[in-house]
Formats: sequence, C-alpha cells, structure tokens
Amino acid sequence: MNTPEQSGGDRKRFLCIHGHFYQPPRENPWLEAIEVEDSAAPYHDWNERICAECYAPNAHARIVDGSGQVHRMINNYEWISFDIGPTLLAWMERHGRRTLEAILEADRKSMERCGGHGNAIAQAYNHTILPLARRRDKVVQVRWGIGAFRHHFGREPEGMWLPETAVDTETLEVLVENGIRFTVLSPRQAGRIRWVGSGERGILESLPVDTRQAYRCRLPSGGEIALFFYDGETAQRIAFEKLLRDGEQFFRHMKSRFDPGRSESQLVHVATDGETFGHHHRFGEMAVAYLISRLEGEEEIRLTNYGEFLSLHPPVSEVEIVENSSWSCAHGVERWRSDCGCRPSGSSAHQRWRGPLREALNHLKTKLDEVFEREGLELFLDPWTAFEAYVNVLLSRGEERVRKFVAEVASRDLTEEEATRALKLLEMERHGQLMFTSCAWFFDEISGIETVQVLKLAARAIQLAEKNFHVLLEEEFLGLLEQAPSNHPDIRNGRELWKKEVRPAVTDLERVLAHFAISLIFRQDPPPLVGHAYKVNRLDMSIRETGHAHLVVGSAEVFSFVTLEKARRIFAVVHFGGMDVQFFWMPHSESGSYEALKKELTGVFQNGSMGDLYQRLLESFRGPTHQLRDLFRDEQRKIVEDTLKDRVEDYQVMFEKLFDQDDALLQRLAALRYPIPEPMKMAAKVSTERRIREFARRLESPEDLQGFSQLLDQARQWGYRYEAGEWERLLLVLLEEAVRGLLKTDDISATLEKAGYILEAAEVLKIKLNLWNVQNLYVEVCRQRAAFLQDHKEAVTSFASRIQLNPGVLSLGPAPKPD
Repeated sequence: MNTPEQSGGDRKRFLCIHGHFYQPPRENPWLEAIEVEDSAAPYHDWNERICAECYAPNAHARIVDGSGQVHRMINNYEWISFDIGPTLLAWMERHGRRTLEAILEADRKSMERCGGHGNAIAQAYNHTILPLARRRDKVVQVRWGIGAFRHHFGREPEGMWLPETAVDTETLEVLVENGIRFTVLSPRQAGRIRWVGSGERGILESLPVDTRQAYRCRLPSGGEIALFFYDGETAQRIAFEKLLRDGEQFFRHMKSRFDPGRSESQLVHVATDGETFGHHHRFGEMAVAYLISRLEGEEEIRLTNYGEFLSLHPPVSEVEIVENSSWSCAHGVERWRSDCGCRPSGSSAHQRWRGPLREALNHLKTKLDEVFEREGLELFLDPWTAFEAYVNVLLSRGEERVRKFVAEVASRDLTEEEATRALKLLEMERHGQLMFTSCAWFFDEISGIETVQVLKLAARAIQLAEKNFHVLLEEEFLGLLEQAPSNHPDIRNGRELWKKEVRPAVTDLERVLAHFAISLIFRQDPPPLVGHAYKVNRLDMSIRETGHAHLVVGSAEVFSFVTLEKARRIFAVVHFGGMDVQFFWMPHSESGSYEALKKELTGVFQNGSMGDLYQRLLESFRGPTHQLRDLFRDEQRKIVEDTLKDRVEDYQVMFEKLFDQDDALLQRLAALRYPIPEPMKMAAKVSTERRIREFARRLESPEDLQGFSQLLDQARQWGYRYEAGEWERLLLVLLEEAVRGLLKTDDISATLEKAGYILEAAEVLKIKLNLWNVQNLYVEVCRQRAAFLQDHKEAVTSFASRIQLNPGVLSLGPAPKPD
C-alpha cells in the first residue's frame, strides 16, 4: 500500500474512502446537556449509543483471522478521509474523550503520511441546508465550522463538507472567501463540463461526470474551488446493498473501480455517512479495516485523502454545479421545505408539514435578526462581527472567558446587567441558527424527536427575545406552525405539538432552583451543577422530617454560566410522602426576615397539621409553582426509581413466595405441556431472573457455575424465555469489572478464573458476547502491568484466546483506550 516514507507523487492509482460523521445538537437548549432518550436504550442517548456502535469501534477496528481471533487493531481514521460535525465534536469532548483523542491522533499521523495534508476536513456548524439559508447565515455556519475545526484539530481546514452536500453558487463563494479549497459532491450535482484539452474557448457540455478526477469550478466573483464528485454507484451499494458485509468483497469492488485503460492518474473515491461503518451496518468498520490491511500488499494503489490528491494533481477540467442540489433528495433541496416525496424507506406518511415548518422558522428568524440588530447596536461595536466571534466562547465556555469576550466586543464598558443582556442577545441568535438543523425535515413526521428538538431550540430563542427585548413572537409563530399537519390525529398540527411537547420544556431560573430544591428531599447532597448551564449555590438550608413528610426551607443563588445571570431566591419544598411534592419561592428582596419565616414554618411543620403548613406556604410564597413532574428527566428518573424501590421489593418478595409454593406445580404443568397461565409465568420469571443475577454476580467456582446452569435448566423446563440482550449487558458489566480488577490485584489467576466462569455462563445462556470493550480493556491492562504479568504469561495468553484476542495483540503499539 503506502508507508509513511513513501511519496504518492509517482503513483497513478489513488483510493479514498470518506466518512461523513454527524449528530444533531441533541442538548436540552436550557441545560446544554442531553437528557435521557428512551429510544436509544440501553444507552443513555443516541450520541452515546452511536459512539459505542460506530465512532469508538472505528478507532480500534478489528482484523480477525480464520478462527475469529483478533490479530490486529487498526485506527480507521488514520487511513480514511472524514469530517465530524462540530456539535458531535463538542459532545465527544465531554463524553467520548478517548475516542476523540484517537481521532485527533489519527489526523496528525495522516498529515505525516500525506505530505502535510490531514484526513479531517471541516463541516458547516450545525448541519443547516445552506442553499436555503441567507448569505449572512451561510457565513456564520462556515466560519463557525472552521472555528470548531481549528479548536479541535489545531490547524486550518483545506476542505469542508456541506450538509447533505446541498450546494448553490453563493455557498461556494462563501467557502472560497473563507479559505476553503475543496468540497465533495454527489455525481448528480455536476452540471456542464469543459474537459481538459478543449481549451479556454472550449464549450461546457452536459456529459456524464468522470468521478476519478478533481474539477475546477469557476465562480462569478472570479474565485474558484476544487470539486470532487464521489462514486455514486459504490455509495449506493455501501448504503443499501450490503457491500460492507464482506471485507474481501469490499476490497475487490473498490479495486475494480479503477479504469484499467487509463494512463493518467486517477482517484477512486466514495463518500457515505460515517455511521454506515458500524451503526447502520454492524461491523462495517471491520470491512473498512480489512480494505486498509489488504491494500498494504498493493504497490500500485495509494490510500490518500482529498488534500493530498489535490496537491499532486490539481484540476484542469472545469465544471458547473447543479444549483440547489443535494445527495439525499432527487428534487434538489425540496426535502427540507416541501412534501417532495423523499422519505424514509417504507414510510407511507405525508410530509405536508415540511413547508409550513420552514415558513414559520424563516419568519421567526427574520424577527430575531431584527431584534439582534436593533438591540445589538446599543451593546456591540458591530453586532454581526461579535456574533461570528461568539463561536470561540461556545468552544470553551468559562466565566472568565465569557467576561473577557464581552469586554472585547462591547461598544463601551458594560454593567453586569448589560453584559448579561448582551449574552442573552447572542444566545437568542445562536438558537436562531441551531433551529435550522436539517434533521428536523429529513424524516416522515413532525412529532419525531428531531423536529421536536428544533422546536425547543426555537422556543429558547423566543423566550430570550420576549423576556428581555420587549417583543411578542410566540403567538404569531404558532399561527404559522398551526398550518403544519401531523400524521397523528392526537397531535393534529404544529401548534398542538408545541403545547404538548415544547412549552412544558421551557425553563427559567426558578425551575432550575425547583429541580435542585426538590432533589434535596430525596438526596441529602445533590450536585450544585444543573446540566452544564447552571449552578445553584446554597446560602442556607433547613430540612425537617416527620413520618413520611418533609419540609425544606432555604435560600440560594442560581447562576447561569451561559448568560452570567444570577438571582437569589427564598424557597420552600413540602413533601407529603411518596411522589407528592411541591415547590414554593419568592425573590430574596421580598422575604422580610428570612430567619423568622424559616422558624415559623418549621414550627408549624413540627407542631401543626400539614393543612396549616400548606396554608401558611400559600400566604408567604409564590406558588406552588413546580412539582416532581417539572424536574429534568435524568434526576426525575432517579428519584422515581428510589421512591419505588421499597414497593418493587414488596412485589419481588410476593412473587418469590408464590414461585416457591408453585415450583413443583410448574414442573408438572410443563410435563403435561399445559400452557403456563400468564400470572404464574410472570411470578416465575421475575423470581428466576433475580436468582440467576445473584448467581452470575458470585461466580467464583465450578460449583457456582453448576448451580447457575441447574437453575437455568429448571427454568427452561417450565418454558422460561430470556431476553438475550439484557443478560449480555449484565455479563459484560461483570466481565469488565473482573478485567479492571487485574489492575489492582496480585492474584491474577483467581481473577482470570472468575472472568472465565462469566464466559462459561454466557455459553450456558447460549449468548454470543460482544467482547469489543472487554478486549480493549484487556489490552490496556496487559500493557499497563506488562512487567508483573510476565510471571503469569500462560494464564494471560490463555484468557486472551478465550476473548478472541491473538496473544500477539497484547504487545502491539499504544493500547486502545476504552470509552
């Protein structure tokens, strides 16, 4: 293939695989944190799930031998071209740091291999369909994308991926103005072509595009940009025809795409969603790794990236683009503004909601821009220059950095209140950008999580505008949104969706305080941070308990890291028992004597009735304003789970008692092939699974394993059917704990033996474990304790084989870091 010291200058055949990696901004717009997404289970959210299925595996892709053992790991990012969305990179920085570090290291190595040209290219900031955006917004999306790239990769990008490859001439002009040398498009986006050799006076002709070369696109401004048109047939086969199912098949196909009769240099390249490599197609990353390894024996083919190929073979032929075109809509860019017929495969739903949604958001954006310009002229040297620079705050937010930024862009020395006002203005405009994320229009229903998320972003922008800048926007916006029909009769239209899903999510400082204060009832010391946006500083607090009831009276300051806004509040929480809890508050300035109020309320709680207490709270505070349902989802789930714990245990004990009584009866019914009644089956299932879990957690001897097997055999006799995924997750957690234990113990043999019993338990359950993270952990542990483990080499290598690792992997390069 190509080693770091080899040059591509004398090669004729170049190969490039490009992955477009992207996730929309899923964060709660008020918290700047992603709340639990049930549809992503068993993971917390879709970013976490796709990272586990795709982004992390591509950093440590496996090459396996004929027996299925891993004999090599490859960082695919070091060998493929890729772009990663800025909103995804920001998430990785917090939650997938090790995967991000592997990606950044891969880009650095690719620069060494490819003459200073890295594999990574930039991406427009939040995946807005740029041909549908105003020029100013195009500029923001491009410059913010470049700023994010520079922040993470530490260099300037040569190329930029356009969301959905959607393009028009104005977008290309903006790219060129900002130093971008190339972008990648679909072959159907190529318009007329002037072939090399036709001369400056030659004609532009409508001919099929040759995807094996780069093209020059001349722009009306006099500038030009290089365009690559990927191999559309191969992209189709990867995405929809299971080309990645077999690595050898993938290798042979890519090799066959070269033109054998061509004497000049040629680039075979394909671009697809990066999530194809592992998420959409399980083990797709292994097919890519296999291709990479196979090319090591191909002296004539060089794996390259677009920047290197462009430097070696600048474009000569010229091309025009098809205006307002994209790679995922046969009708141009209509998928993001009309019911054009493009929809997920198999869907029969209409998309008549797309047009009204686009119209409503465009109208809102116009109003937001007017507010931003009018108010910004009072606060900034130049409002739009300040907004473009605001990306530097978003990439590394901290109070000191935020204050320094405001001082740099302000038209004068601002008071604390004016600085907060300026930041709220910038946040309003930021959410006006985010609400055009393309996913909102891509799927088949307005009530999908992608569209609801965009509407929440719009709600945040509206809230900031209405509460701070004396405008009324919501009702007019909802009048337009009402014209967006849902496919579901119970939702009806966008206005109803707003009422059900969006308005209840709107958050203010009081809700943040309520979240913290109610948590005090159930957790003695809840964390002061709420999401990534707020901090609650306790100034004073008193908790009283009698029976199942609680009273909290306190004083606190709520602070926003985003806008620097802060407010002091007096609060009270009364808990009547169970999940019945109510929150009250008042401004600190209205409290009179706080100590006297606290003493009075405490006295009523301890000596009076709950009715007397509630009446006194109504007289003293504003409220009740919030209940348990108003807590943010993750903390709410923890509280509900904790509240139900004793009751669930009651059910468990009752089920086990019934199961013990009917164990023999179940066996007789099974022998008679009599269908087990559902209530009996439920009690038996719950009881059996608890006992199996207990056995699994204490597997330390052959006798434990035998007991585990016997219990399962008995359960199978009465028809027990288990959920394989649930048991796989439990066994993997136990296995990972055992492997991590090797870092701290000197009893290596016993620890590996315990891990071995867990593997045998999986065999008893007939479950094939996904050992990807266990393998990563084991390699890391072995390299960290290499000297000590030399004395246990036989046991260490034997266990490596049991988890499908060739022992040779244990001594390869830097250890892969498990997320």
